Amino acid sequence: MLGVESSKEISSIANKSEIPTINTFFNLKTANELGRSFDVINASGVFFHLEELHSACEGIKSILKKKGVFVIQFLYMKSIVKNCAFDQIYHEHLLYYTIKTINFLLEIHDLKMFDAYFSPIHGGSIIGYISHPGVYRKTKQLEKLEHHKKVSKCNVLSAYHAFAKRIIVMKKKYKHFLLSNKK
Repeated sequence: MLGVESSKEISSIANKSEIPTINTFFNLKTANELGRSFDVINASGVFFHLEELHSACEGIKSILKKKGVFVIQFLYMKSIVKNCAFDQIYHEHLLYYTIKTINFLLEIHDLKMFDAYFSPIHGGSIIGYISHPGVYRKTKQLEKLEHHKKVSKCNVLSAYHAFAKRIIVMKKKYKHFLLSNKK
């Protein structure tokens, strides 16, 4: 087991807890410096923060064993829109994903999602299982998620225009509530 963590404090806590952790940002350079490969790589709540996204993907690909599994957890844009959770959109979150967009990113780097499920964490996230292409078969569970994304139209611009309108309605409603209670 090996952690790669950019926060000095969290790296220190992990190392004190006997979880070997390197204090650095993960990217292709870091992956190459590790000098080893892994059966499992986990990135929970990481991919929407990455500035060096493509370098991180290449690093993961380079150190993931042939039958290895990369586990990713990311905020699910479909849930953000459905829940009108605009408060999850802020400067630290650089990217937001749907099943289609994460698959597009993975395919650029010759990686393939073979399984995924919806998790209620953070108001709605996807936990995805990724490997090198051709190693694992796509699960029915992932096929079901892919079908729901088509039905939900979360990859259509009009869905985001409707989302913006709902936010404006909420703003007016809460502003009215606050002003009336202030009086």
